[in-house]
Amino acid sequence: MRMNRTLAALAMACVVALTGCSDRMERSGSSSAENVNATDVMFLQDMLASYQQTDRMSRMAESHGASPDVRRLSRRLELSHGYETRSMTACLKAWGHSGMTQMPMKPGTQADDGMMSGQRMTTLFRLRGLDFDRRFLVMMMAHHEGALATAHDELDDGINPRARSLAQGMMREHGAELETMERMTSR
Repeated sequence: MRMNRTLAALAMACVVALTGCSDRMERSGSSSAENVNATDVMFLQDMLASYQQTDRMSRMAESHGASPDVRRLSRRLELSHGYETRSMTACLKAWGHSGMTQMPMKPGTQADDGMMSGQRMTTLFRLRGLDFDRRFLVMMMAHHEGALATAHDELDDGINPRARSLAQGMMREHGAELETMERMTSR
């Protein structure tokens, strides 16, 4: 119960941080390009791709015999991404950029940003029950570590206040989710 409140609070913080981007940009009709650098754009594009893959992995939990704990975690991950995805997309559009980037990966490899290769996703898709739970958690932990590194890069080099605020929220939210997953794997 406490974790649900914590995750809800973190998700709300991200929502508040991003609301200004879409609302202010739509009202003014202007681009804040003077307050945006390549790191800000790449951060949002990379996070959109990351969220898309997280959602694909999370949707598998229901149909792959995942434990109740993994299914609950998966639902929380999916729910927390909906509004953030729309807000990040609105920011990028307002800045004159497209949604996400697609980084080609060699088969069987994992990118430094935590993105899983098609081969790893196929392996996860084939698993059921406890085997699915274990692989899902290991992959999702690597995925979150990559997201944390991406958020850290934004905090180091980004200049847009809304993108930086999002990165700060992600550091807290993804860090808490990572701790939850680590506890789940130690049982």
